[in-house]
Amino acid sequence: MKIAFLPISILISIIAISSDIYAQKNDSDQEMTPREQADFLDTMFPLAKQNGIDMNIVRVDSQDNNIVRNDFVATFKDGRKTLEQVISHPETATAIQLFVATDMTYRSGNLHEAGFLFHAGCVRLYHDLEKYPPRESDAGNTKWFLNVLENSVRIDLVRNLYSHPKILVEVVKQLEAWNMKEQPGYKPGWEYTPKDVPADLFAALKAEVLEGLKPLSVLLNIPEYFEAVSTMRECNELPLDQQEDKAVAQRRSKAEDVMRRIEKEQNLRGIIYQSVDHPAE
Repeated sequence: MKIAFLPISILISIIAISSDIYAQKNDSDQEMTPREQADFLDTMFPLAKQNGIDMNIVRVDSQDNNIVRNDFVATFKDGRKTLEQVISHPETATAIQLFVATDMTYRSGNLHEAGFLFHAGCVRLYHDLEKYPPRESDAGNTKWFLNVLENSVRIDLVRNLYSHPKILVEVVKQLEAWNMKEQPGYKPGWEYTPKDVPADLFAALKAEVLEGLKPLSVLLNIPEYFEAVSTMRECNELPLDQQEDKAVAQRRSKAEDVMRRIEKEQNLRGIIYQSVDHPAE
């Protein structure tokens, strides 16, 4: 089963501005009352309550006061009890638990733990969607909820993690040592129709995630490559009209050439290989 470890949008986010959806702020914007927000979230995410999760909406002002972003924030209803259990035993946690734990640890400032939990959550999610496909009548709501959890901190987390390549190396080591277990009576967190899968499905999925992650952990620890990534990100985060400036375009092109050269020298599939030269692979 071929999976995409880092979709192109995520790879590009390492070197470009976050692709979050923003809403224009105007005088007619009105905040929901706590009761209205709770009712809205209960209706939108019925699986949250079933899995002992509180969903909240956090309104985030951007640096430009004319735009805002609404983020979904997930936490365990019992606070740190389930969080500590997931951190202590990530091998038995569901994808839902791993992603909520990612959200909580990242927002508390633990980049290393969050980085590991996120990638473990991706492997568990790919595995469980294959082995425990959501019941057809609930598939839409289930996949929507999982998508929200997976992406609640994804872009910010990945970009921050790749800005700290030494931490990324430790995340890779922890993921390599991690194994997934299913206790008797295991449930993925949603209603499903069981399906037979290959015995080596977990090993294959983890190997594919590491296939995308490990080269970047090596490349980003090469100072020249890291500097080129930083340069490309700086260029891509400029206002659109400035990005079209000839000097900016030349800086970006030069940085891309440096990254491509180093990837070829190291024989590693890095950001340029995965997102520019061979995006379909």
